[in-house]
Amino acid sequence: MVNNSGTYQLKTSDYFEVAMLSDGFTTKQNNISSLYFKRNLSPKTQFNADLTYINYANNSPASISSEYFDKQKQPIKPQFSIFTDGNKGERISKINVGVI
Repeated sequence: MVNNSGTYQLKTSDYFEVAMLSDGFTTKQNNISSLYFKRNLSPKTQFNADLTYINYANNSPASISSEYFDKQKQPIKPQFSIFTDGNKGERISKINVGVI
């Protein structure tokens, strides 16, 4: 968890303070494999094979809760809709690659 706080004085609004708490969760996975095969079939002929595989997985959901206060540290609800009580983000990544 990460605390992120700040104070603001907007040109068209009163002073306010914000306290945010970010609760993030990260998982990652990374697999890389490679295989090289070489076989001589005759003095003039050979067989080569190169196999590669990559797997990457990522899952990083995050939740942010916000509270707003005036100069006297009293809770307020800002008038603009961009100031929310919280945000939730979710990221899911999965990449699989195979090369022959």
